[in-house]
Amino acid sequence: MKARRSPDLPEGISQSRPSNVAIFGNLGNIGYCCAQFLRKVGIEVNLFVGRSDLWRLQSFNDSDYPSDYPWITKYQFLSASLFYQLSVSLRNYDVVQASTMWSALVYPFARLHRKPFIAWATGSDLREMVWSKTVRGRLLKAAFANADCLLFCDIGLIPFLKQLSPCRSMFIPCPFELGNSLPWHKEHDHRLLVFHFSRLDYTEKGKPTAYTDGTQGRLSTKGNDVFFKGLALAVASGAQVQATVVEVGGDVGAAHHLTKALGIDHIIKWIPPQNKDGLSQYIEASDVTVDQFELGALGLVALESMAAGRPCLTWVNPDYIPFTYKEMPPVLNAHSPEEVARALINLSTRQAMAREIGNESRRWIEKYHAPEKITERLLEIYSTPHPYASD
Repeated sequence: MKARRSPDLPEGISQSRPSNVAIFGNLGNIGYCCAQFLRKVGIEVNLFVGRSDLWRLQSFNDSDYPSDYPWITKYQFLSASLFYQLSVSLRNYDVVQASTMWSALVYPFARLHRKPFIAWATGSDLREMVWSKTVRGRLLKAAFANADCLLFCDIGLIPFLKQLSPCRSMFIPCPFELGNSLPWHKEHDHRLLVFHFSRLDYTEKGKPTAYTDGTQGRLSTKGNDVFFKGLALAVASGAQVQATVVEVGGDVGAAHHLTKALGIDHIIKWIPPQNKDGLSQYIEASDVTVDQFELGALGLVALESMAAGRPCLTWVNPDYIPFTYKEMPPVLNAHSPEEVARALINLSTRQAMAREIGNESRRWIEKYHAPEKITERLLEIYSTPHPYASD
């Protein structure tokens, strides 16, 4: 890797940095954001994604996803053209980065070409997939364990990192476009408006589905039932609350059934999945948003809500903070229906508090997730000497 100095390099970074970076995978839009941030400071980055990544982003997360950028290449996973790219063209890059199952595929070729290999664990890949007895699970485990650096942005992965014991691991705040803080338009009545756009996924907790090839389906991770039960307790206590819930995830039907059984279906407005603009409109109209109550980590729902200047009702495990952010995020922290109810009741009677927490949330996001901070962290990681780097 050649050393060079650029006037665009953030303050405090070593003079040695890569000129060309290959990024594989785009789950959660992480690959795209990393590529965009790095390209803005003069790093040549090519992003390689599966076609399903583009479809998923266009249909739910981002209606303006630039799928025709020349530095974004779309591949069918395990296709001949992808193997050619890995076996031949990978030699042209200074650093190779891959996330999720892309790591298992890319890792052997990075070693073949003696390129520094950075893996990125995003969630269920490290919680479940690496512990699978399948070939796929073993390959992913080898890639994560032997990467020059294993990055993670989900603080709930701390216990699994300790179990895996990789060569080197590092926390990095999740990269995403912060956008602007949304204005408040409180022109409705005195009801507390709650927006739930996290995936509905809670019924299979502790009961993985076994498939014919020996693999297992994902365990439920959101704990949405904690929210619905807490909402019912808050309403029973007299709190004036109205909830909007996005119908997305494997437990939409179960959630409809649960809210009817709890007697709160009349205060819930169900809406179909939204693109980015649609989500922004609902976030702007809300007093508080809802994420997850199972993982103990900040998900994209929480991060996007906080960036918009809205308080988020979720659960962050304080035991993970000393290893990651160093300070608790200003969320409405709840891990049980009773704690959810207490938070909703407090906000419903002190709605000015929602703005205070929302403003504090935006400041916290800017402190840890600003694009320039993510870029600086990535360049620090890339610039670290790696034993497999070519001379």
